[in-house]
Formats: sequence, structure tokens, C-alpha cells
Amino acid sequence: MKKNLLIALLCIFISGLSYAQLTGIKNIPGDYATLELAITDLNAQGVGAGGVIFNIDSVYTETFSSPTAGKITATGTVANPITFQKKGVGANPAITAGIGTTTNLDGIIIIAGGDYITFDGIDLNENPANTTPTTQMEWGYAILKASVTDGSQNITIRNSTITLNKLNTATIGIYAHNHLPSATTALTITNASGANSYLKIYNNTINNCYSGISVTGFNDVVGNAFAFYDQYNEIGKDGANTIGSFGGSTVVSYGIYTKYQNNLKIANNSIIGSVTGTGGCSGIQLDASSNASLELYGNTVKIAYSGTSGTFNGIYDNMGTTVTNNLVNIHDNTVTQCTMPSATTGSCNYFNIAHAGVHFSFHGNSATSNTYGSSSTTSIGQVVYMYLFGSNPSTLSTIDIYNNDVSNNTRLQSVPATATTMIYYGGIKGAVQNTYYNTAVNNNFVSTGPAYGYYIVNASTAKNIYGNVLNGMTNGGLSYGISLLSGVNANIYGNKIQNITSSFITTTSATIVGGIYMSAGTSFLSMNVYNNMISELYAPSATYAKAVGGIVLFAGTSTTITHGIYNNTVYLHGTGAAGFGSSAFYVHSVTIPANNPAFDLRGNIFVNNCTPGAGGLAVAFRMNFTDLSKYSNLSNNNNFWAGTPDATHVIFSD
Repeated sequence: MKKNLLIALLCIFISGLSYAQLTGIKNIPGDYATLELAITDLNAQGVGAGGVIFNIDSVYTETFSSPTAGKITATGTVANPITFQKKGVGANPAITAGIGTTTNLDGIIIIAGGDYITFDGIDLNENPANTTPTTQMEWGYAILKASVTDGSQNITIRNSTITLNKLNTATIGIYAHNHLPSATTALTITNASGANSYLKIYNNTINNCYSGISVTGFNDVVGNAFAFYDQYNEIGKDGANTIGSFGGSTVVSYGIYTKYQNNLKIANNSIIGSVTGTGGCSGIQLDASSNASLELYGNTVKIAYSGTSGTFNGIYDNMGTTVTNNLVNIHDNTVTQCTMPSATTGSCNYFNIAHAGVHFSFHGNSATSNTYGSSSTTSIGQVVYMYLFGSNPSTLSTIDIYNNDVSNNTRLQSVPATATTMIYYGGIKGAVQNTYYNTAVNNNFVSTGPAYGYYIVNASTAKNIYGNVLNGMTNGGLSYGISLLSGVNANIYGNKIQNITSSFITTTSATIVGGIYMSAGTSFLSMNVYNNMISELYAPSATYAKAVGGIVLFAGTSTTITHGIYNNTVYLHGTGAAGFGSSAFYVHSVTIPANNPAFDLRGNIFVNNCTPGAGGLAVAFRMNFTDLSKYSNLSNNNNFWAGTPDATHVIFSD
């Protein structure tokens, strides 16, 4: 009887040990000699009431014994969280990696399906002894899944420094993905609990990793609901992550990369440093996430990229390929002092917004003091400073693009050659597109390709382009301040366009320098151009008879439209080569005159004080056809001046 009682008591004691879940504060060293032992015990015992905090002494260092030593399989809850944090002042505790065993699955800290886990002020370092892709770590912190219904949620990683070895192109400082720790095969998520959601990654410094932060969810396409994307992840919202010294090979590299996310916030991050190698590079790239909502703000990208034919994107948003009710707000980001001195055919987009949202706002962003190419490279790739493009349905609501700045940028080539440069490309489609109060100042391009200040081309039902400024743009090819190429119901008003210079020598088909250039085509219902100020348009080397135009209407083919040109001020002066001519207002017909719309001119001041070249004309009002019936009878109160009248200074020419 006593023997049986002893056995029973022993079983109860052992049972109690087995379920002695960890609670309260644990010290390392102290309660545990090492972090590795603490993680082992946590996985075995779990966490109890009130949660557990592991305090790790500042300046503490440890080298893990294996690539799985930092793998956490335990989970916390909102009431019972798990925290690993620095204790005391001084340097962060630093954990050095063990020896890796694979080329794609090694991480220093791996969270496998855990919830409510925080790492605060714990640095991670690659082991210098790991010199091959097999032994090296692919991840610093890795946030992975335990099953299709058990992702890692409410994970916080903050105040840490992560340093790996970017010679290994698989290295990522902080990594979250839709797979198990044992294989990179993508999981098919069947419940929102299987997503990696509510992640908070902030105040970290990431160096010498091939890419900085990468967060990828499940490609949920069932019923276009996208409910099993990762939800509400935040990168930098509560404090800037600083990412530097990444990339360096033929593989594309990223400062921050995300995919299959919804309600995402990327904020306040700094992506700064040199990126070598020939692989493409993006400071921030947000990839395919249909109908996803996004707020992207306060980020700074400053990268010296040495690629030649690869594409450089400062900030690239490719979310929102299919939309029904999403919200996208991109504001107050800065791309500055980026360089691409070795560019040959590689293109460059400082802001690349490939898709929008049902509600879309792009404001307060700046692309300043960037340099593409050099005086010793061909550098013929396309350059766009703010590329806003989208093919979303016409059911979209208002698109707002305002208070952005593109200034003091330079494009260089060893020998000027054809290449397109755009300051603002407005291609995003909405029910109404408003482009207003943007600036473009002192941008200089060495190229014989076309350059556009504001290039608006989309099928928005209505477009309002107003209050924008362009002051100072030089180029070697066709150069236009505002260029409107398609769409309906366009209003262009209150803009100030001045000081555009092109060194292009000749052309026989188009205006070389234009203040406002409108190609009406067949799709315009109406265009109203009013209260704009245009001056200082120069083509000093031009030999073309219509080289400079203040307002140019490249007339379309509808007979039912009357375009309104009201209360604009155009002032031209300057000279050109033999054959040079200019027009304050110019209408160009592309078909027989009977098919062209009418134009109504009222209250305009059109002054042309240019000196024409031999055989050229300085004209206030020019048409390239003879049907004056297209000049509306409502036209009145215009001030036309082309200098002292003579054979080469004329008020009107057709």
C-alpha cells in the first residue's frame, strides 16, 4: 500500500513538472545560463498566466549551437504574451548564428506559428565561420507558420540590429513568409488564423543583408475575397527601420518587399546606402495584392545604385491589380540623392505606382536631387520621376495627386541620344482625376528624346489639372510643360509653365517646345484651358517653322466639340537658327478641316516677341489649315501681339 502511494505521489510530482508553464520574469544569465536554454524550456513548458518576460543582460553575447537553437514553437496569447528584451543600459545583447545546414531554411531566430511574441533590443549576427551558402544563415528573424491554420500573429520585432552576409543572395534581415520552417513550399491557407498578421517591425537596423525586410502572405484568389492575405502588418509605423548596404549581385534586391498583404502600413523607414551589382533594385517594393488597402508614408530612399541594365525603383507600389473597395494613400515620402552612374539601358522610376485604389491619394511626395547616368555612359533607359499608372475600372472614385515636388534632378549621357524622360506621368484612371499644386523646378536632362513635365494620359471621365508649377526644364529633344494626350472632359487651369529650353536642332512633325500641348484625338468631349501663365520657352538651335508653341492644340476629329481657351497669358521671346518659327497659340489639324472641332478664344493675352530665323515667322495665332469657321464666333477680347508688324512678325498665319 505504501509503495503504491509513493508511486502515485511521484506521478503527481512529475506531472506537475511537465506542466510548470513559464510565467513572470526570467533572467539571462541567471534563471537560464543562455538564451538557447531558455527557448528550449519555453518550447517544452509553454507560457502560463500573465505571460513571461526574458530579461537578457546588455552586452551579453552568445553563439547558438545549431540553426534550430533559436526556433520557437511555443505560443503566447493576448493575456499571456512572450517577451525577450534587453535589460539595463549599454550595448544590445548579441546572438551569433550557429552553423547552417541548408541553402534556404536557416535562421537565427525562427518563430513557427507563435502568437504574441516580442523581441526587443536583441541583435543578431552571422557567424564569421559560416563561409558557404550551406553554413550561412538565410534569415535573421524569420516569422513562419506551423500549419495552414496556424500562422504567426501579433509578432513584434523592434530596436534590434541584424547583420548577415550579403554575398549570399538569399539573405534577408527580417523575413515573414507563407511556409513551414522545414520547407519553402507555399501553403494553401484555409482560415484567417493561418495568416501572418498584425506584425509590428520597427526601430531596427539591418545591414549587410541582400534584402532588408521581406513579408509575403498567401495568394488568396478564391472568390476575389482576398480574406486570407496577411492583414494589418506594420513596418516602421512606430519607429523607422534603417536599411543599408544591401544587394550586390545579379539577383534583384529590395530594401523592403511585401506581397499578398491587406491593410498594410509602411512608414518612416530609411533605405540608405550603396547597392552594387547588376541585378535590379527597389528601395521599397509592394507587390501583387488585389483589392488591398495601403498607407505608405514618411519613408526616405537614398541609394547609390551601380546597375547597368537593371531597373531601379525608389518606391514601387504594384498592389491593387483588381479593385472593388480598397483605399490607397501614399504621402510624404522622399526619394533623394539617388544615383545610377553606370546605367546603359536600365530604366529608372523614382516613384512607380503601377496600380491605385477605388479611393487613391498621392500627395506630399518628393523626388529631388537625383542623378541618372553620367558623362561617360550611354544611359538611354527611360526615366520617370513620378510614374502613376493604372488600368482600374471606370467605377473608381476621385483620384487626387497633389502637393508633390520634383526638383533639382539631373539626367546625363556621354553623347546625347534618344531616351524618354517624364517628371509626372498621370496614367491612373478614376471617375475624376485631380492633379493639382504640384511643382517641378530646375530639372536638367541631357537627351535627344522627349521630356514631359506633366504627361496626362488616361481614360478618366473627367480630368482637372490646376495650380501646378513647372519652372526650369532643359532637354535635347521635344519638351512640353503639360501634355494632355487622351481622355474626356479635361480642365487645365491656373498652371504656371516657364523656362523650358530644348537644344533639339530640327523636326518636321511636331512642336519642339510647348507650354501646354493637347492632342485631342477622338476621345475628348471637351477641353477648357484657362487662367494659365506660360513664358520663356526656348529652342535656340531649332530650324523648324513651328518650333515653339505657347499653347498647342493638336486638333482631333470630332465635329461636335468646341474647346474653350480663356484668359491665358503667353509671353514668348528668344531666337533660333535659320527657319526657326514660333507661335503663342497654335492649332494643328491632323485631318481635313471639316472634321476638326471648333475652338473658342476669349480674354487671352498672346504675345510673341521671338526673333524668327531666316524663312521663319513669329506668330501670335497660327493654324496649319485655312478653315476659319473652326474659330468660334464667340471668340472675343483677345490681345494678339507678335512684335512690330512686318513680313516675319504677324498676328495670324494659316
